[in-house]
Amino acid sequence: MNGFGGGLRVVTEWATRRRRAEKAESGLGHAPAAHAIVRLMTLERNTLTKAQTMTVAAIEESLPDLVEARDVIESFHAMLRRKSKNDLEA
Repeated sequence: MNGFGGGLRVVTEWATRRRRAEKAESGLGHAPAAHAIVRLMTLERNTLTKAQTMTVAAIEESLPDLVEARDVIESFHAMLRRKSKNDLEA
């Protein structure tokens, strides 16, 4: 009976590729901290790396209420910048 003829390196490379593929399929590898989510979704949206953009996309897909909250915050900030107290009632 013949066993696997490859070496440890072949197995290690296969396992690494497999883990990376599983991580990519599952979306996020781990949940970012709350302060990191806030920063990504509000402060740094125009300067995100590809990995950060993918993280934000996964968050937005999983938490649509968070997207709505972000939009409300942006509207409020715009109102403050315009100094438009009339829009406060809405």
